[in-house]
Amino acid sequence: MNGQELATPSAAPESITYNILTLTADGMNLTVTVETAPGVWWTFNLAKTTAVVTDPVDPVEPETGNVGTGDNNILDAGEVINFNSTTPGIYTLEDFGNNVSTLIADPTDATNTVVSVIKGNETWAGTTITSVTVIYPLTSTDTVMTVRVWSPEAGVTVRLKLEESGDPNHSVETDAVTTKAQEWETLTFDFSNQGEGTAELNTDYVFDKLSIFLNFGSVGSSETYYFDDVTFVGAATTDPVASAFAGPWGSFGGATVDNDTSIFSVATGSESWAGFANENTSLYPFSFANGGTITFTGAVPSGVDVNVNFRFERLPHPDVDPSFNTDSVTVSGATEATYTVTIAAQDAANTFSSFLMYITTLDVDVVIKDVLVTETAS
Repeated sequence: MNGQELATPSAAPESITYNILTLTADGMNLTVTVETAPGVWWTFNLAKTTAVVTDPVDPVEPETGNVGTGDNNILDAGEVINFNSTTPGIYTLEDFGNNVSTLIADPTDATNTVVSVIKGNETWAGTTITSVTVIYPLTSTDTVMTVRVWSPEAGVTVRLKLEESGDPNHSVETDAVTTKAQEWETLTFDFSNQGEGTAELNTDYVFDKLSIFLNFGSVGSSETYYFDDVTFVGAATTDPVASAFAGPWGSFGGATVDNDTSIFSVATGSESWAGFANENTSLYPFSFANGGTITFTGAVPSGVDVNVNFRFERLPHPDVDPSFNTDSVTVSGATEATYTVTIAAQDAANTFSSFLMYITTLDVDVVIKDVLVTETAS
């Protein structure tokens, strides 16, 4: 005990107190470091869960020695690295930037195994998985992967990077942004849209090294993230991708909305920046590398003309940039009609998780419903 063997069981102390090295602000994770002998340290990373913890069980365990790639080492389209195999040592986790990664039971489902990541104190802190043992077969058309992520906050940038292990200069990186806080969501990574300031995809490279950077670009504060189900999707859809309808809507700056009747108005005396914010966060993030459209049904019960325009921002105020406004559209007449607004193409590296609407005609009720945002595919 503490650097020496116990002579007899009776020599064991009733208890020993150790200092906690770190404890996250949410009280959900802690790191305990114990000196077991001079210069020998053991570190334990503990995660609190409200679920009933049982031994992780893989309902359909990959065959022995298979990380999810079937009978070869290539992660083909539809194949998944799900971290559920019970084969010892099959999943390697290599941390850098002072990250601490561990395979644990999913805090929301104790029968599932996921990767817990305590974010390091470097902006580039990350984790590499199954280095060299899996090939990710990107082509000019098969460029999409997905990862399930649990983040403590929405609006967090997650970067995925593929490398050729023999040459770190042979790499490609791309980003996605979380839209949910403290729940799982699936993020989509398209390597044909490389991260800002990084190299374009070169399909001559053999990518056999994958790293994930949670809260990329920000200094960590020992906050905890989880990820799971690294999936090679393959080709992106060739059809336009339509979101669900926007709404419900919140109002700000003196504007008013009745979501039951879809009636919006801005009264005289409201702030110059009064408007409406989409509160359906499941729509985000938007990306308009090839432009898009907004369609909606509109009418003005009083029969007059009302001007409407929309705005997309990176995140809700204050982290709004990059951002852009659409052209204005005039809603006319008491009879409901369909209106369309064109979205100009934006930088492929930019995503938008704040969708706003403005009515610049004051003191008039206008009906706006079935607002549908469509991203134009390549």
